[in-house]
Amino acid sequence: MNDIKLGDSIGIIGSDVLNIDLIIFLRSHGLRVNLYDETNSDNVAKYVDYYQHGSIDSFETLNDFIDKSDCVIYNSELINADFIRKNDKFIQESKILDFIQDRVIAKTLFKQLNINTAPYVTVLNDDDLKQEIKEIGFPAVLRPIQKNATFAKEFVLRNVDDLLHANKLLKLGTFILEAYLDNKKEYATIVSKGKRGFQISPIINEGTNENDNPLFSLNTNLTSEVFEELQSIARKLALNIKYVGPFIIYTYIGPNDLIYLDHLSIKLNSSINLFDDLVFENYLRGILDAKLVPYRFDNHDKKLCEIDSSNRNNVFKQYLQDENTKLHFYQDNRFSLNGYFLKNN
Repeated sequence: MNDIKLGDSIGIIGSDVLNIDLIIFLRSHGLRVNLYDETNSDNVAKYVDYYQHGSIDSFETLNDFIDKSDCVIYNSELINADFIRKNDKFIQESKILDFIQDRVIAKTLFKQLNINTAPYVTVLNDDDLKQEIKEIGFPAVLRPIQKNATFAKEFVLRNVDDLLHANKLLKLGTFILEAYLDNKKEYATIVSKGKRGFQISPIINEGTNENDNPLFSLNTNLTSEVFEELQSIARKLALNIKYVGPFIIYTYIGPNDLIYLDHLSIKLNSSINLFDDLVFENYLRGILDAKLVPYRFDNHDKKLCEIDSSNRNNVFKQYLQDENTKLHFYQDNRFSLNGYFLKNN
């Protein structure tokens, strides 16, 4: 459904560090906002018109929340896809969750679209692991096939000694064993989707600063061939995944400049602030079934760095008087992340 009117209530299901920014944006554009929060935060509750705390697996509680909203969006990657399909108040499709929640389904899609991913095998037990590590080699990473609330961690194996710990993990579920690269160049692309099409962001360079805080930059220094290939991957996925809203494509460059697709996510991160409010604006436009706004490709000097409590004060003092730097501090203290600064070089 997309017949949303000024003053209608939109329900958001899922906890996210960017919820406050999204809530403020939606309310400033004339919508009431309800929030279903898995983490129970009084700090977030004060920003919404209606607040409810509950488990992402509690369908009874979820249905009660949905009844109080005119339409619903989700930013939880753990919500049940069948539950979404059975309720017509959800604006978004649920198919994207299949590729997020099941790594084998995702790998199958990527292969069908002729997109490179790291070599992998399915591992069921210790005997499988010992056999397959000979083919994959070290380092390798064990990732659970199913992403769920009880177990979603991965484990990097660097030598034979790590096989013992990996054997304990295998008792918790079924995994894929995947080739792993250290010091790889990591990139991200935001795809904003609506029923009237999609828009693709410039390539985001992902790294860390001297304090090991996440650092995002649009100054990627990519060759034209690599840039076009990353944009091509984004176009393929945008055309083949039904969804309304933004999702992030995570890629990296391996040996011989080969590009590999790592994973998709509907969980946004601070990199969206490189584009001001455009990600949120296109989110709202998609919800309203309106035409999306193109991303600008001429702002390559922007850098955004996340700040934690250990260096927040120093960053504040250092950049307060720099007119080319914009500081923002999160008001949601549930998270270790406390803020970010955005700098135009």
